Amino acid sequence: MSIFWSLYMLFFAVPFPMLIYYNTKNPHARYPEVTDTFHYVLLCVSVLLWLYLINWLFNFLIRKKFEAKKQIEKLMMKGTRVESRVEKSVLLKTTKEGFNQLQLTFSLKNFEGEQIAETLQIVDTKPYERRYEQGNRIYLLIDPALNSLPYLTLDGSKPKYDKEKIRLSVLIFVLITAAALGYYYYAWQTEGASQHWNFLTYFHPLIFIPGFIILVKVLLKNVLGRLLGGNVFKKLRIKYYGLRTMATTINAAQTGVYINRQPQVKFELEYSDATGQIRRTSFKKVISLLDMATVKQPSMDIFYEKANPENIALASEIMN
Repeated sequence: MSIFWSLYMLFFAVPFPMLIYYNTKNPHARYPEVTDTFHYVLLCVSVLLWLYLINWLFNFLIRKKFEAKKQIEKLMMKGTRVESRVEKSVLLKTTKEGFNQLQLTFSLKNFEGEQIAETLQIVDTKPYERRYEQGNRIYLLIDPALNSLPYLTLDGSKPKYDKEKIRLSVLIFVLITAAALGYYYYAWQTEGASQHWNFLTYFHPLIFIPGFIILVKVLLKNVLGRLLGGNVFKKLRIKYYGLRTMATTINAAQTGVYINRQPQVKFELEYSDATGQIRRTSFKKVISLLDMATVKQPSMDIFYEKANPENIALASEIMN
């Protein structure tokens, strides 16, 4: 998600409900007949929503960074060693220590022998050795289970914590947590000193802010995520345990769903698997307006998972 859209949704999650609430004349007066018990229930709901949100932020901002290092250490011990070729090497920046941060594109064979591509960002601590120039062959370590991220790393890499990013993440987490606690104190002092928590309503920012953020998170993961591409681990299994073939396009039609003004198209394909059996399957994909010509193609280059042939992906997605 772009920075613009993140800030846009953040505005509607935090400042906007506060502006509406504090510019509404006596908003809690709409519920004069409600008992104190009801307001304490709302307080419990508010606390639970914030606890869930803060726990998610802790996992997202801090815990994942430590788990990533552990996963790379696991790959170093149990990962499958695969030879690859550097197809592209882009210098992103040079650190103050003289290390090069690179974005590398590799070509390699998956576990079924099909040619695929991977992109990985690394920090080259020995740029003078020119190990990652185009055409060089290097080895990757890949998790054969493909159920955790990161699922691959360079053979011989030495994972380290990025202390600056960790400090920044901890600072952001502490500030957000402190802001939430401070807002409870502010609301109590300005609204609840004479009436306890009876000022709480469904749309009080203490309830609306965490509730809205959690709702957006669920929608992005479970709804928009499926529309844009589905489960990342499912695609990884197609990529690393898939076979490549040409499929005949039986039908391609727009579903009526648009994501960022780009139409979603449902493709119905027919292809022959490695055993010669004819398979028919379908999938949905958001297509750029510039790529709408692909909808009319009579055939498509695809990968299908050998163990589950109904799981397919376009070869263009696998090779990018």
